[in-house]
Amino acid sequence: MIDAPNAAYRVTLPVMAGLISSVESSDARVQGAQAAMDAVLATHREDEATVDEIEDALDRGLHPGVIGGGVAAGAAVLLGGLYALRRRGAGQADDADRAIEDMSVSRREMLAVMALGGVGMTGVGTTGFGDVLQRGQLPAAEAVPDREALNVLAIMIDDLNDYPTFMGGAPMPVHTPNLDALAAESRAFVNHHVTVPICPPSRSTLMWGFGVDAHEQTASDLEHAQYDAFSATWADESLIALAERQNVDTYGGGKVFHGEQFPSRWTRYYRNTWPTSAPGNAVGFDHGPLLDDRNPDEDLTNEMIAALADHPVGKPFLMLPGFRLPHLPWRVPQQYLDLHPLADIVLPETPEDDWSDLGPVATAQLEQYTDFWQAGWFQVVEDQFDRRELLQAYLASMSHTDAMVGRLLDALASSPHADSTVVMLVSDNGYHQGENFAYRKLTLRSQATRTPFMIRGLPGIDLTPETITDPIGSTNFMPTILDFAGMTTDVPRSGQSLRGDVRPSPVALSHVHNSVSAIYTDAAQGSWRWTMHFAPGQELDIDILTAADVTEMELYDQITDPGEFDNLLA
Repeated sequence: MIDAPNAAYRVTLPVMAGLISSVESSDARVQGAQAAMDAVLATHREDEATVDEIEDALDRGLHPGVIGGGVAAGAAVLLGGLYALRRRGAGQADDADRAIEDMSVSRREMLAVMALGGVGMTGVGTTGFGDVLQRGQLPAAEAVPDREALNVLAIMIDDLNDYPTFMGGAPMPVHTPNLDALAAESRAFVNHHVTVPICPPSRSTLMWGFGVDAHEQTASDLEHAQYDAFSATWADESLIALAERQNVDTYGGGKVFHGEQFPSRWTRYYRNTWPTSAPGNAVGFDHGPLLDDRNPDEDLTNEMIAALADHPVGKPFLMLPGFRLPHLPWRVPQQYLDLHPLADIVLPETPEDDWSDLGPVATAQLEQYTDFWQAGWFQVVEDQFDRRELLQAYLASMSHTDAMVGRLLDALASSPHADSTVVMLVSDNGYHQGENFAYRKLTLRSQATRTPFMIRGLPGIDLTPETITDPIGSTNFMPTILDFAGMTTDVPRSGQSLRGDVRPSPVALSHVHNSVSAIYTDAAQGSWRWTMHFAPGQELDIDILTAADVTEMELYDQITDPGEFDNLLA
């Protein structure tokens, strides 16, 4: 793995819980946020393996994290769970001490295994121990019956934020009828948050199933060297590589990985490029009608429809169309611009003093990632563009993708695969349109981290359509595909499958550079409510909270302040 560039990726859920609980405040909202975090953490820990369960797994020599079949490796990974239980001083601490003494696997062996293969352990950080070891990562006492392997159509969209109508994030109505209809037929997670709100690390999570603690990319490297090194190291463990080895046909194209990677490993891969953009647009905000007859996302849709028609019935497939829009350049046929007349465009508003209640590190980070050639993105847009025209073009690009999704779903419905194909949809990151004085992505505000995530099941599949407001993270995407497709892997992943009646812990962690967010639910409200940001220094000691650390904590109440304007810890 690559050396992590900062301390933030080591900040796990228990650390965030410790941070918020350390704040002394008479504000009832802060106290409510503390109680909600305690409840989330308690729920999270209810799923921990006990000392007895860990010992039982060791006795049987079984663990899905065993790399290369070595029992000692599995024991070393499980030892991390014992250390975690002991370190917290909980009721099982003495039993954990005894179990550790009885084991022959050394701490050095454990660390070596985690470095080489045990990357999917939930909460693994540079401390070397799993902060949380869940029952889901231990073998069941009885084998789980085989479930029917299904085809999966997993639609991946680039830079689609929470503006589709069913998510309600836009300051005005948006024309997304096909996405809205799919959401109504699906289990729609309307508070899905990506691990890192920019393409390379987010795609590492989506296509490999690794969280930030494992792939260790937090967008500090905007030249993508970290992603390139990671994807080369783990090429044989990507979703496509696993499908190739397990005789599942794969169809895709466009933006799936970050770039057109591994084309030879697909059964059928359609190469397409960005739409033609106007020359001389130095800052990249090119927008308007198509400049020629080429429409890459429409061409990709045509290819996927043809693949559905050609694919033999009864042979499993995984289809991953990667739609480029609404990523820049925002070039679409005029009819999609006409769906959003300029007179109807409503710009999001932000208070002039929005950044005044942030700490110096958090402020510097916003300045750094909204800064381009010595001018903030927001100021560049103000100086060089009509903001309403840009928003119109972004919405038009979103409506274009919506139309392509509709065409693809219609083709699936009329194909012989309709009754054997699960549909999933996700976006890799959101996009600011001036909220919080930001454009593009790379912030921890919800406009950058919150994206659509939905799963449409089939008759007989326990996946009742519903809207789920509890937060989840994008680490669930790949494990869910593997589960539906009947595929297996020896390398543990960071998330869990959402097939069936699964309720992940109601919290999501997102990272940017040296900052981390915990987005979590409030059981009393029954939905997502709290967002906590923390921007530690580069040499964070997670066991010691300094006064400077406290100034870098932010807490927002999403019910009363969805724009994240009022930092309750200012």
